[in-house]
Amino acid sequence: MHRLYWVIAIIQTLRAVYALTLLGLALMHRAGLLEMSGAISQFVLGLPSHLLVIWIAYVTAYGVAAGLIWLRRAEAVYVFCGAFAIDLGLWVYSSLGHNYQASFAGYASLVDMVFNVIDFGLLTGLLLLLRSGALHRSSRS
Repeated sequence: MHRLYWVIAIIQTLRAVYALTLLGLALMHRAGLLEMSGAISQFVLGLPSHLLVIWIAYVTAYGVAAGLIWLRRAEAVYVFCGAFAIDLGLWVYSSLGHNYQASFAGYASLVDMVFNVIDFGLLTGLLLLLRSGALHRSSRS
């Protein structure tokens, strides 16, 4: 389980950094601080505010879960599970929309699907770590 912990911690951290970087770039573009073009620009500028808030919430949760995994906290599993559920729900909602193909031109939809598979694998690994006792629950006084 020791090796699994390190693999999960590193992949979880890379996943969180990717998501936080993409969100940061999107927010900078939306605020007019960064120039983008093409389909990604249309997606970012056309994203309704309520979906942007949901995006910010689950990406932030991925970041928090990455921090908790390095602390070997069991809460990493619960936070990641919540983030994944929101992410998956948003992906399903977006993929059912009529603008999905225009928003995710080229290989972006494939990349999105690959990240969902990675997230599912991370969740499985986190559950194995929790079950093995490699993650610790917080002790409240």
